[in-house]
Amino acid sequence: MTTQPEVRRWGDSEFQVLGTLREWSIIDRLRDIKVPTLLINGAEDYTQDICVEPFQKGIGEELTTWVKFHYSSHMPFWEEPEKYLQTVRDFLLNNE
Repeated sequence: MTTQPEVRRWGDSEFQVLGTLREWSIIDRLRDIKVPTLLINGAEDYTQDICVEPFQKGIGEELTTWVKFHYSSHMPFWEEPEKYLQTVRDFLLNNE
């Protein structure tokens, strides 16, 4: 039996990177993003602010819109659907 490629790359748990991607990062290439970017996380998300902040700084605050959903975990589209849809709608309308 072979290990599935995603398990080899990430590891057995989504919460701890133990696979071949453990040393990989995109942070040093974020400056190459030159389009408006929507960043989203939830108050109870495992993607806490400390995880999102490098993306905002790397892309640039002038190009990013960061929205934190205060009543959500990792699924604001499910937990706060009206606010989520309005957030995405506003972002798209303001960044045509």
